[in-house]
Amino acid sequence: MIPTQIGRYEIKEELGRGGMAMVYRASDPEFGREVAVKVLPPEMLHDPSFRARFKREAKIIASLEHPAIVPVYDFGEDNGQPYLVMRYMTGGSLAQRLQQGPMALPEVSRIVSALAAALDEAHNKGIIHRDLKPANILFDQHRLPYIADFGIAKMAEGTASFTGSAVVGTPAYMSPEQVRGGRDIDGRSDLYSFGLIVFEMLTGQQPFKADTPVAMAMKHIGEPPPRLRVVRPDLPPACQDVLDRLLAKDRAERPANAVEVAQDLEAIAGGRPLPLRLGGGATVVETAIDRTLAHMPAPVTRQAVPHPTPPPVIPPPVMREPARTPPPPVQYAAPVSAPTVAPAQRRGLGIIGWIAIALGVLAISIVGGIFLTGGFAKLAALFSGAATSVPATPIVPVATDTPSPAATPDALATDQAAAALTGQAPATTEAATQELQLTATASATASASPTPRPAATATAVPPTTAPPTNTPASSGPLATRRVQFVSAQRVGDNNQALATLSLEFTGGAGPYTLSGDGIASPITKGVSGTFIDNGVTYNYIHFEVASSCGAQMPGTVNIRDSGGQSASQTYFVTVNCP
Repeated sequence: MIPTQIGRYEIKEELGRGGMAMVYRASDPEFGREVAVKVLPPEMLHDPSFRARFKREAKIIASLEHPAIVPVYDFGEDNGQPYLVMRYMTGGSLAQRLQQGPMALPEVSRIVSALAAALDEAHNKGIIHRDLKPANILFDQHRLPYIADFGIAKMAEGTASFTGSAVVGTPAYMSPEQVRGGRDIDGRSDLYSFGLIVFEMLTGQQPFKADTPVAMAMKHIGEPPPRLRVVRPDLPPACQDVLDRLLAKDRAERPANAVEVAQDLEAIAGGRPLPLRLGGGATVVETAIDRTLAHMPAPVTRQAVPHPTPPPVIPPPVMREPARTPPPPVQYAAPVSAPTVAPAQRRGLGIIGWIAIALGVLAISIVGGIFLTGGFAKLAALFSGAATSVPATPIVPVATDTPSPAATPDALATDQAAAALTGQAPATTEAATQELQLTATASATASASPTPRPAATATAVPPTTAPPTNTPASSGPLATRRVQFVSAQRVGDNNQALATLSLEFTGGAGPYTLSGDGIASPITKGVSGTFIDNGVTYNYIHFEVASSCGAQMPGTVNIRDSGGQSASQTYFVTVNCP
């Protein structure tokens, strides 16, 4: 029988019940709002441990105070019945949403981003949820997600008397260490459960299936999860990498925190490369502009001095480009020395004199900044066609003895540099060339000349006999050679497999886009590597298709390069599973 009132709260209806609590929708007459009232089932009222756990849940949630955790409004006891009053969530649960089927990657990324910060907030305070599942993720009227039900949460200290070594949680969403009954559970256990939820949001189904709760729990220990892209081949391959880390059986191989997962999914959903990370999960934000600014000297302090000295000339890095007709050599006027102040004027320069000197120092600083950032190359583009009658002395840049530290480029920077080196990229303006110089790096693509040269000089790159991995082997027309079977991985219990194939080709300019049979949506990526056969250097790209073990699989794969060239290759392979 549903009570009519608990404390001051007027009960309207029952929202749900489980083995450890019942939840009612109620009205708060004091504040005129709807709330959710959670109470212990009658059979647990006489158990001191459950009463203590119920009170502890209220303290845990109150200590968090995070905008993505369902807040507690009140806690009390009415006629021996403890109750917990929380915000009433009108948007339903994630479990109800998943009944409609899988969710789009951007929507999954939005939910994960909102929940990740809340999860990390709890973990940073030593609180482990231990029962993350779709039913415990609720939405408000604006479809914003919240984490609910910290009823079996574990605090870092003082919980042995409540939890002991018993196995607690929901079998379908338990981590391997939870199933084993470990007492050293930490936040990485929640990350495993989080990964199961992400898999279910993307696919509309749970990773594991079993007939009994015990059999379900044991699958987390001994059975690898199904491959994501067998169920959703339209998703980017990087999604599989994120889930592989989240669902690792060894918690040491899982991400450092939930926000790291959110950052990865945001990057994938936005079509960006995954963030680079140092040990311990620290994120490295590395862009072409960041790398350029890192090598610039500290700003010059502007001082009014009688004889300012121009800064040393440092040549900008020059990128090797395909041979083309160079523009006329640019000559720069030799620097003019500042006038010497006559001894008769030592009594003072006056306000006008100091302003003139300050402007001169500012001009010299600007000129030095233009040299340091390669700005004269842009000026050359503007004035290379203009005639001048003023004799000028050319300035020859001198190489410095201190090498610039090399930075590792991201995939997009490498592909852009490779496209420029092969000569297949569309013709660019001088300004675009300067932007490309900021993107490429010497250590990964040999795109910067080892000896500094004037910025207006373009040097053709001779062909190499052993191109590095992920650098296109040759330029010229795009032509496919063949498709070969590489490997296959069994998925699930129905003889399904995810086959990895290799497309061999020559020519073109990366990045390349693949489409065709078994590829639900186009995939854009750089080359996986190169090899030499009968004196011909070939590129190859690995791609995955869903199949079944032992299948004789025919198909066609289409490839398109960044310059608009396209080619197709038919294949017939046998899927051999281990």
